[in-house]
Amino acid sequence: MPADAPRRPPRRTARRVVLSTDTPLSEREGDESIDLGTDQDTFTVRAGETLEITTPTMDAGTTFEISIAD
Repeated sequence: MPADAPRRPPRRTARRVVLSTDTPLSEREGDESIDLGTDQDTFTVRAGETLEITTPTMDAGTTFEISIAD
């Protein structure tokens, strides 16, 4: 594209984002239970949905809520 060409605003094309972690995390589902023995380290967040993942521990742990904003 020539330097003097008008720039278009960025287009949003992502309908999902794939996240990878270096530590296994447990995906929370409807009943709020978690899998303490999980080895899952890759998660997909889709537009319009919220992904809730947590550290697989019996203490307070850490929970992350991730969503794609419109």
